[in-house]
Amino acid sequence: MSADENEVSPDQLVFPGDSSSSRSPSGRSRKLLIAAVITLAVLLLVTAAGASYLAFVNRERADRWETRANALEGDIGDLEGQLNQRTSLANDLAGKVQELQRAVTRSEGDVRGLERRQRKLANEKAQVEDQRAGLVLQAATLQTVAQTYSECSGGLSDLLQAVVYEDYGWITANADRIVATCNAAEGQFDDYKSNYAE
Repeated sequence: MSADENEVSPDQLVFPGDSSSSRSPSGRSRKLLIAAVITLAVLLLVTAAGASYLAFVNRERADRWETRANALEGDIGDLEGQLNQRTSLANDLAGKVQELQRAVTRSEGDVRGLERRQRKLANEKAQVEDQRAGLVLQAATLQTVAQTYSECSGGLSDLLQAVVYEDYGWITANADRIVATCNAAEGQFDDYKSNYAE
């Protein structure tokens, strides 16, 4: 018999008054198994709760992004309407600029004719020159308005492209500038109408 065979394991030691000495190793194994099963069940419950929470959070985020996408689709329709309106207005202004340029040309011809025919009427010549200067100023003012509307129209077109391609960084960086340009164009046109409307 070897020394290992003579050794007594701690489980085999019996102390007086120790009630645990009556428990068999199979009873201890059963309690360990129950504890392991309970621990595993708690871990599975915690994991399931975490997964449910993550699913809820992800669903909420998906709903928010869907709401944003629907809002942007509505904005695209609004921007297309504004773009068409501004383009039509810019075309109208371009036609008015051409009319004013023709009026200035006619006015210049009238001034030259009056200078040849009525050199002695200096006062009348001065009045015609004043009219000419006013028309030139009016044409220059309208040209500025048309240029600003053209920039507004180009900006809205670029903004529409950015919305279509979902380039929100570009939109954030440029939207205020485009809106300011369009507002400036409207303000300039209102000033022009108040100064030159007949």
